[in-house]
Amino acid sequence: RAMETGEYDIADQEKSRLENKQRATRRKREQGELATWKPRWFAKAYDEDTGESYWRFSSEYWTDREVAADKVRDSQAATSDGDDAGKAGSGKHTASIDYWSNVEDIF
Repeated sequence: RAMETGEYDIADQEKSRLENKQRATRRKREQGELATWKPRWFAKAYDEDTGESYWRFSSEYWTDREVAADKVRDSQAATSDGDDAGKAGSGKHTASIDYWSNVEDIF
């Protein structure tokens, strides 16, 4: 978003932070500290005509997305103390990684 608003220094810092986090994660995987990465919503497949490999999308994403959305709605409904955190338009994020099961935090 920072690039869109012309905040190039902030955008550069965020890009560097993300790249460093990705490198650290890759090193941990290579050293056996983390499980081997496997795409969750895609499977490697081969085109019958050409034999070329490609990544086939699985519809599992949509099921997982609905489960996460239900968790967000449940969390919002449970907020009964007048706190607007997580409610639409409050400016606070509700789509936390916590709502997605078995999805790695990549940010």
